[in-house]
Amino acid sequence: MPTVLAMADFDLPTRSASGFMLRYIAPRVEPVQLLGVLVRRLPFRLSAPQSDIIIGVGHGDVDVFTGQNEAVILEVGQYSPREVRGKVIKLLSCQCGVELGPNLVANGAASVLAYVADYVWVMDADLASTPWADEIAATSLMPVIDGLNALLDGKTAREALN
Repeated sequence: MPTVLAMADFDLPTRSASGFMLRYIAPRVEPVQLLGVLVRRLPFRLSAPQSDIIIGVGHGDVDVFTGQNEAVILEVGQYSPREVRGKVIKLLSCQCGVELGPNLVANGAASVLAYVADYVWVMDADLASTPWADEIAATSLMPVIDGLNALLDGKTAREALN
């Protein structure tokens, strides 16, 4: 299933979450993986229309999802519906489910999995270079990974949450 995997990695939280994505999701994803400095608006805008699933790791607020160094990737009213039409979208970031998620659906996304509150977890900074080895972070991030693997296996968004 064509998937865009956009993984910011500029601070400890994004490095931790993106590390889990690199280990458990990236090997299954094609054609596009955006990592680090590529998690910016232009590469996303060019790759998103070609995908069925969009997975984003970054920071967020009620109306915006950001990538590397908080570069705006998706913002209410500032993207083309062509980028999201028919897509299943998962945003691993804070608060994007408040306004941005409903806006994405209103502009044609098939479904959006996003959080309405802050997504916070405990991580071991000493494992920043191998975040997938962080058993503390795994308690919060592996359920996300399991849901994403279910999506990649062809499950619906609802099934992936169960």
